[in-house]
Amino acid sequence: MPPPVPRRHRTSRIFIFGCAAGCLGLVLAFILGLTLVVLAALDLRPFEPKLSRGAAPVPGEFVGTWRAVDDPRSTITIRPDGKGDCNIYHGSDDYQLTGARVRYDDVHRFLSLKYSILGPSWHVDEPPHPAGAGAEMRLNGRVYRKVGPATQPPPGKAWI
Repeated sequence: MPPPVPRRHRTSRIFIFGCAAGCLGLVLAFILGLTLVVLAALDLRPFEPKLSRGAAPVPGEFVGTWRAVDDPRSTITIRPDGKGDCNIYHGSDDYQLTGARVRYDDVHRFLSLKYSILGPSWHVDEPPHPAGAGAEMRLNGRVYRKVGPATQPPPGKAWI
């Protein structure tokens, strides 16, 4: 009589299934974590900072479309909701942003258009003030004239 054949255990299948499920869980956790990091870096929901009730994200005098006097291609658009766009042509400091968050630091007199840390900042040498038939402001020594009211954001998002 031959010796009894050992029974095959199903543990190998369970072990493989457990490893596959664990690896899949790790990959999904990594993707979720990476997504949250990107959302936080770009200040998108749910990480978008909340304003206190009644506070405006940008002073009203900055709202509108501004064009550089020395280069009409350079424009800054600031909307009342605190978002803005810019097309800045100035040597090596060329920026083109759409839908970035606008911040104004009244204490240090800095205006910035950024996705988290990416984007231009300007020192406000002269805040918006009446000049001739419109308004002007001076940012980093460059004069910008107001050419119109704030516009609605263009469809879609363009990144840096």
